[in-house]
Order: sequence, then C-alpha cells, then structure tokens
Amino acid sequence: MNRLFKKKYPPNASSPSSPIFNITEILEIVFSFLDDTSIRRSVLLVCRLWYHLNKHRVLRKVRWDWRWKRHQLETALARLPGARSFTCTCMAKFGEVDDALFAIMRALNRQSTLYQNLVDKQSRQQQQQCQHQRGTWRQLWQRDLVLPNISPLRELELFSFYFPSDNLTSNMFHFPTTLTTLKFTGGVYAGTIFWIDQILTDCPLLEVFHAGSGGAILVNGPWVPPTYNRSQPLKLRSLVLQNAKLDQKGLENLLSITPLLQELKLIELLAGTRLDFTDLPDSRYDWDRLYKRLVTLGLSLRSLQFTVHCGGRMPNTQIRQRMIELCPGNATNAEWSFSPTDITAALLQELAAVHNNVTVLELCVPRVWPRRFAACTIGRFTEGLQLLHQYLCESPNLVRLKCFTGAILLENLDLYHRARYTDLALGTDREWINRPGQAITVSKDRKKQVWACRNLRSLEVEVHSHEYEQLIWPVQSRILFGYIAAVCPKLEELDLKLPLYCLQRGPNAHTRRTVLYIQLEGGLCLLSKMEYLRTLKVERGARGAQDEESDIQKFDISWITPSGLNREKHRVQRRLAVEQWKQCLETEQQLEEKYVLSTDSQQQQGQMDGCDDEKLQESLQTLGLLSEVKKIVESMDSPEFRCFPSLERLSFGDAFEQRPADEIKRVFPRWYQGG
Repeated sequence: MNRLFKKKYPPNASSPSSPIFNITEILEIVFSFLDDTSIRRSVLLVCRLWYHLNKHRVLRKVRWDWRWKRHQLETALARLPGARSFTCTCMAKFGEVDDALFAIMRALNRQSTLYQNLVDKQSRQQQQQCQHQRGTWRQLWQRDLVLPNISPLRELELFSFYFPSDNLTSNMFHFPTTLTTLKFTGGVYAGTIFWIDQILTDCPLLEVFHAGSGGAILVNGPWVPPTYNRSQPLKLRSLVLQNAKLDQKGLENLLSITPLLQELKLIELLAGTRLDFTDLPDSRYDWDRLYKRLVTLGLSLRSLQFTVHCGGRMPNTQIRQRMIELCPGNATNAEWSFSPTDITAALLQELAAVHNNVTVLELCVPRVWPRRFAACTIGRFTEGLQLLHQYLCESPNLVRLKCFTGAILLENLDLYHRARYTDLALGTDREWINRPGQAITVSKDRKKQVWACRNLRSLEVEVHSHEYEQLIWPVQSRILFGYIAAVCPKLEELDLKLPLYCLQRGPNAHTRRTVLYIQLEGGLCLLSKMEYLRTLKVERGARGAQDEESDIQKFDISWITPSGLNREKHRVQRRLAVEQWKQCLETEQQLEEKYVLSTDSQQQQGQMDGCDDEKLQESLQTLGLLSEVKKIVESMDSPEFRCFPSLERLSFGDAFEQRPADEIKRVFPRWYQGG
C-alpha cells in the first residue's frame, strides 16, 4: 500500500528548490514598490514572516479632536504606547486647553520613560542571547517576539486655540527625544513663545519643525543649542514659521548648522512694536541678505518662501532667485510656494520656463483676520485667481495643490453657465438671465478652459465666487463636485473649504453667503466613483452641517457607508426624493434646450482648452445637471455599484477626519438618539 502513495522522481531529477518568495531579500525588493495602504491592508496579514519584514513601515497614528465628544482624551492617550504619530486639537475654552495640554505632556513623558526602559531591557536580553547562541543560525521569525515592542513616538502635531507658552517652552516639560517631526498650529489669538535652542536640545533627531498660527508668535533665541557638536550637524530638513516675529541674524546662524535643510518657509514675518512681545526689538527683514547667506551656504533647497506682513508683492527680480536659483532641484521636480498676491504674469512666465514640471504648488495666506472674512478684501489678491486658473489649465504634471483663502473661482469651473439654474422649482417662467442690479454678469464669451492636471493626487483649496450673487444653490455644488470628479480622477486627498462670507469691493460691493450643499440634489454622490479617494473633508461655509436648522436627512448622506447604502429604508427614501425632482428635471431640460443645446452653443462645445480626451469632454457636457445626479442615485440600488472604494477618512467641518460611520454619528447625533 505504501508503494501506491510513494512519489517517484526520475533518476536525474533534482530535489525541489525553495519557493522564490521565501527569500527575504527578494521580498524586501517587492515590498518596496507597494504603498502604505497595500502594506497595511494586505501584506501584513499574509504570514508572520511578511509581518516582520514590514512592521517597521507601518505608522500607527493616534488622533484626538475635542469635537469628538464620545472619545475622551484619556482614551486617546491610553493608545499612545506603540504609536509613532500623535495629532491633537483642543480648541476649547482656555481652562480646558490648559488641562488638556498638561495631560498630553504628562502622557508623552510617561511614554518616553517607558520606551527607554524597554530599549534598555531589550539590549540586555540581546546580549544574553548572543552569549548563549553564538555561532548558531536562527529563523527570521524566531528573532523577534510575535507582539512588537513599543515603538517610539516620531511625530507630534498640536492644534490649539491657545498655547500656554510658559508650560510648553519652559523646563516644566520636555519633548520626547525620539521626535523627528514637531508641528504647532494655533488659533486666531495664539501668542506662544518658542525657544528654538531648548526644542533642538530636547529633540536631537528633529527633522521637521513647523510653528504658526492666526495670531502672532515669537521665535526666540538663542538659535544654536548649547549642546551642539560641530562634528554632528543638525538633522533639520524642514523649517516653516508663519506669522512669526524673529531675529533674522539668529535664523542665519541656525541655517549654517543645518546642511540637510530642504524646505524653508518664512510666511508673513511680523515686525513693528504693535506686538506685545518685549523680548525682541523691532524686527527688520532683509531678503537680499538672506539670499546671499543661502548662496554662500549652498543648501539644496526643495522649496522656499519668504514674505513679510504688509510687505507688498514679491518683485519680479526675486522670482527667479527664490524659485529657481536657490532650489536647483526645481529643474526636474519643482515645488513652488508663495502668496496668492504674488501671482503675476511674470511669475507664470517663470513657471513656464521650467517646462511645466511643477508637481507641488502651495499658496499660503495667514489668517490674521477672523475666519468668517475672506481674502477677497485684498484688491491685488483677486487679480491672481484668474492667472492661477490659467496655469492649472496648462500644467499636466501637478500632483499636489494647496491654497487657502481663495484659490478657485466657481465661475471658472462653470463651463456651460449653468450656475444660474438656481431654484428650478420656480419653473421656466422665471427670467434665467442675470438682471440689472444683481452681481456681475457671467461672460458668455469666456473661453472654456479645463485643468490639465489629470494626475493630481492632493487638492486642498477654498472656493469663492465673485460673479454670482450667492453661493448657496445645489447647482453650484453640483458643478464643483462634478468638475473635480471628472477632471481629477486620481485624487487621493480632497479638502474643500468655503468661507462663511465672500466679500467683494468696488461698485458692485456686497457680501455673498456661501454654503456647500451636501444633500442628494447637491451632487456629493458625483464623487462616489473616485477610485483612489482616501480622505474627504468638506467645510460647508456659512451653514454648517451641524446647524440645528439644517434640513439634511439621514438618507441624504447615509449612502456613504455600506450599511446606509444597502439599507432598504434609505433606498425607498432616496427613490421618493428623486420622484419629487420631476418638475425640476423638466425645467432643467427646457433651460438646456433654450441656452445650451441651441445651434450657436453646439458650435462652441468643441472649443474647450486643455481637454483632448473625448470621454472627458462628454462627461463635462453634463456638468451641473440634476439629471446626472438622478442617474447616480438610481444606480445605488444596483449590486454592482461601488461607493468610494478606497475612502478611509471623512469630515464634515474643520474637525479631524475619521471613519465615515463615526463622522456621520458625530455630525448628526440626533439620528442615533435612543439607540
């Protein structure tokens, strides 16, 4: 019987070799091509060997936001051991902020002590094992414990309405020595004093330091830590200071000992005696002196920004100095950062001179005014918005766009002038053209231009409108969502902000309310088929999602989660809502026949710059239509419908993103009262 089951090999056959995927060197090469999401979702779960090869690449993050009422701060701090990143915001009353910061710093000190004890213990154990097993080979999965040791904290980011500087920058607390990233972002009335020497002494491994707020901060010296050893230069790679008052000479001394620095952003530096700080005299900032210093040091900068508050627009002679001469890497892979007020024709010419290789574009404007007011009050600010739109239509390589306080004008996205289809329930008897006395008339002769950045992965912008009386109607939200979904299909991170009010000066000066419509008819579902979108953040403007008078129903957004999408009750409610659109759809069709589908308009449909893709042109022809939203809502009942295949984090407001189901419960707690 044994002969029947015995496997026979030919006489000259060699013994079977081990599978190729058991060779760790080859596995590490394969894993190096995978992104963090694939590693976390798939690779770590395969086997113990693959887990040990990739556990160092997994960054466990802990986040806490004071608006997450069901998550207490103590619960978040209890998860700190083993985390490599901690992000926290405590924009509450001053007393609550003080208590939270005290609790955070105590928890950080405890973790630092715990980690150091574990490192010492592990070192002793390894020495003992080496003595007992010297000369013997062990399997890779036997070298470490099944459960990983506690990892050190590498990244710390604090958002706070008020920083008690005496606590953060005194000898009372010390930051963990393992930190490589330290970021502070304050609120409007922040007034923190940062002592650079102490921070660099506490964190000798620090590579990234960002500090800024809507209010004034003071960066005090000495800038060179007393423990500095010239044989070991500082590891600092990124230094960003916003709304800061500082000593330029001290900054230049710091730059001389940071040869690895790649990012230097000094945004809206503050001078004068209007500040309450008495530690420094009136600060004077000299770009020419800083430029010569940077040239002498020969730093390989990747990104550079230098602006002084109320200092005027960047001269054309400095554009090439800041963006090209001091950033040699921009010849192949450019990252540009400047103020929106600096956008001029000369700047665009320099951008074109580098062969459209700009991959990262950041426009930074400090919020020294309350959040409810927009930068539209700056006359020269609005001049650059049209130029920015023109550049986006000519930049195919852009990967990341970050612009606060007004980067996108809705009228530039409204390719077929459908934003005037405001209240469709009024029927076709309404005069649908702009009447005298309203906002500026939308130009029908405007050339249609479409963004060329199809590979855009990250978009963080604020939306404005200067040609419509109000930015509150569903059709305007449909235009915004539909445009982004069609033109930027590879987006992974999307952050849309609306100011509470959009202001405009001049003969037609008035205040515009802004609201992003997230109900079904607002077209948020137009984003649902974006295959790569992982993070979605939407700030609704003047009427937030948590407004008690909000008429948002649960079925309007429950489709975002699988449970809400497949729930029969919500399916029925969505069908009933669509049936109520019958009159609006008829009005929309009649308006299309009158304004868009006419003979003259058909001849102009092909005149669309930056759009050579026929499929894209076809999708843009329905931009802003309620009928397009109707098709998507009806397709939700199909088993093949995939809603946000990759979405991991969601936020309706300025709170941190969290899991979609948790965010919906936070924003609409009344839906879940009573179990």
